[in-house]
Amino acid sequence: MTDHVDRANEYTEIMQQLAIQKHQQKTRKKSTVKYCLDCQEEIPEIRQQNGYCRCIDCQRIIEKHQRIYRIS
Repeated sequence: MTDHVDRANEYTEIMQQLAIQKHQQKTRKKSTVKYCLDCQEEIPEIRQQNGYCRCIDCQRIIEKHQRIYRIS
């Protein structure tokens, strides 16, 4: 009996993971911006694939400014 339950649990887990991956692929936007909006340095490919339009350094500056002035 536990064999069937274990298999059902494995199947459910696999299906959930597939659903999550499918959703992430739909919602993930690839940025068409190749260069940072602020400093014009090239944005690494992985950041472009995740939809970012600023390099890491410029994004940190923006986030720091937002924390200081509590801008959303």
